[in-house]
Amino acid sequence: MKIKSFLFALALLGVISGCKDDDEGDKMSSLSPETHKENLEQSGLNVVDQLENMSNLDAVKVMLDFNDLLESTDYTGGVSGVIKPVLALSEGQSVAFNLKNSTIDESSLSMLFEDEAGIYTYNAEFNVWDKTSSEDEITYHFPTLDSEVNNATISVANFNFITTDNADVVEVSEELPTSFDVELVVDEVSLITFSFNAAYDADGIPTSVSESWTVEEYNFTTSVARSSSTVSVDQSFTFNGDNILSSHFSSEGSFSYENMKEDGENGDLYSQDVIKSSNVWFAIDNLKLEGNVNWKGLMDDMSSVEGVENEQQAFEKEAEILNKNMSLKLKYNDSNEVIALGEAYVKTETDYYGTESLSLDFRMKFSDGSYMDDSYFGEDDFIDLIESFEDMIEDAEENYGVTVE
Repeated sequence: MKIKSFLFALALLGVISGCKDDDEGDKMSSLSPETHKENLEQSGLNVVDQLENMSNLDAVKVMLDFNDLLESTDYTGGVSGVIKPVLALSEGQSVAFNLKNSTIDESSLSMLFEDEAGIYTYNAEFNVWDKTSSEDEITYHFPTLDSEVNNATISVANFNFITTDNADVVEVSEELPTSFDVELVVDEVSLITFSFNAAYDADGIPTSVSESWTVEEYNFTTSVARSSSTVSVDQSFTFNGDNILSSHFSSEGSFSYENMKEDGENGDLYSQDVIKSSNVWFAIDNLKLEGNVNWKGLMDDMSSVEGVENEQQAFEKEAEILNKNMSLKLKYNDSNEVIALGEAYVKTETDYYGTESLSLDFRMKFSDGSYMDDSYFGEDDFIDLIESFEDMIEDAEENYGVTVE
């Protein structure tokens, strides 16, 4: 288990457990479904525009050059693990999100520092690294591809940690990092920075964790916080301060280490003694999706379906219960106006042989009563977005010398 997994497990639990928010105060947008569709596509185009520079980042090219240089000198150390998330940016269609979803394995940093602390300067004449002793940094001076001098520096510094004797944590590492920083500087210009900070309680469980990547104009941040009564996770991915993707999870309840450990071992992670209320939202460009579930009410009400023998009536009852205890809203992030409300319904499907079957499904309903079904997102409706995304991928393939599967 990674050091932060306990907190993330709590926060993700909050996505599907909680109290349904009061709908009062939410305003339905007066725009037509056709206008909403245009706005949805525009948000997609905005994201592609914001990601366009990511297909040709100097920072990624320099890190690829550095990795090639390490391999050419038969380098066997562990600093490649530090740069791995950046190198991942050139590997596929998820080029824009690999870094956001990657974190340095902080549990291995203590060993990395112990083994590699020092200042390394590339010696082009002998294709080796000249090392100068240092106990508090790992620094590499090296040339970029078109430079004859060492004009680039990557450094890992400010590494601090505490120790714990909690057996559950020691299984991973008894050393818990509280801070470290990474920076790439080329020609005296900072292209990449990464910072990590964490605080822990007496059990060695994080009470707060924050990570921040800056890659040229892009910034990726994650922050996690926990107390005995609340837990939250916030993430953001921005370009020059403009939102690309952001999210928030928070729950209120009883989050003591003993409480969560006991409920986890008993398989009762949905105990209402732990989770009392939750809030979750995702925002992509100017689109925001909010969801809430009253888990206890949902489970209590579902027991009433057991006595319903008619299949149609049972499905209708389940849909009614879901709509009573669940809330899903698609909104505009800037105005908070509601584009569409989610609702569960009974869906009738016919197979190849003409046999009908029932199932529960979910759909989004506009203010005029019409629905946003699967055909709403047909390829023909978003052809500009698809073409823009394909162009971005082609640029990434050309600039980074990779083939996207």
